[in-house]
Amino acid sequence: MKRRVFCRFTALALSVLLLFGTGCQRTVPQTADAVSVIQLKASSRGVRNFKKQMGDDFPTYPERSATVKDCYNIVPREVSERYGFDMFNLPYDALSYLQYADKIYSIGEWGGSVISLAVADMNADGQWELFFTYVWGSGRTIFRAGYFDSATQEMKIFEDFQVFAEFEEVPYIVLNTDTDGALCVFRAEAADANQSVLDFNFQIGEKIATVTCDGGTITLLQENNAISNTNF
Repeated sequence: MKRRVFCRFTALALSVLLLFGTGCQRTVPQTADAVSVIQLKASSRGVRNFKKQMGDDFPTYPERSATVKDCYNIVPREVSERYGFDMFNLPYDALSYLQYADKIYSIGEWGGSVISLAVADMNADGQWELFFTYVWGSGRTIFRAGYFDSATQEMKIFEDFQVFAEFEEVPYIVLNTDTDGALCVFRAEAADANQSVLDFNFQIGEKIATVTCDGGTITLLQENNAISNTNF
């Protein structure tokens, strides 16, 4: 009888130890299931409401032809329904805006046009982060990257990541997963040489950086000697 009670007590203690031991080290591994790279697609879904919410802050140009569509939602409907956000691109103004929880967030300190998106819970807090790469610049084209934290509703740019397009052999910097399922930044080319600014189909090339999280802080780690024209 004593032996049976001891065995039950030991099993219970071991279960508690395993429960709290693994709980204290809870992590979300970077796997193909944990990272969702979004295939962007331009549509008019939600544009009218977005413009209404922007009001006078929406850029208008009287001289622009009425036949030119100045704004597109680049997030597919199924992604929007799952996560609750939309991303609006103004291709002729090189501007992008995130719409989430009835608020609008500008991409980039000085504006920028989003070219890739991915969702992951990198800091394992149970809330998703929306990662993005974008291009901006007047006269000098620069690629940058950042993310939106849905838990804090803060927009963060990786300040040490700037890739200058004039030194690059390929015209895009995009997000994708590597062979291990980790979220990374790659050089890329357009899948079709004649595709427009509203097409988001790419041929993925060399990996240049990996999104990592250490102690709850999300960073972008450069591959060795992958970039020579950046302030990494």
